[in-house]
Amino acid sequence: MEDWRAQGSFNSENRHQVKISVCEPRVVDKIKKHVIYSVKGVDRDGTFEVYRRYSEFSQLRALLISRWPGCYIPPLPPKQVINNLEDKFVEERQKYLERFCNAIAELPYLYLSLIHI
Repeated sequence: MEDWRAQGSFNSENRHQVKISVCEPRVVDKIKKHVIYSVKGVDRDGTFEVYRRYSEFSQLRALLISRWPGCYIPPLPPKQVINNLEDKFVEERQKYLERFCNAIAELPYLYLSLIHI
């Protein structure tokens, strides 16, 4: 059985090539107001950009916990029901979501498993 380190596909030299930024939060008013964030990045496959709301980050974390029981999964900022659309709160949450994404990128067992989701 080959180890991911032996394949050279994700070693300590190219691990740091993954960079993710969570930016450009905006309030969307469909049925219920919520904030979406642009998630931009670059990895060995090129650049990417998607738009996600907090609940999708939370779902991702729950999925990772179920797939990797007993392994470290980076935390998310806590959910807040009241005043969750205020600029200061949104900016702080954005910062912590970016930390969450980059922490996942630093853990090859997590980042590489996302390819198969």
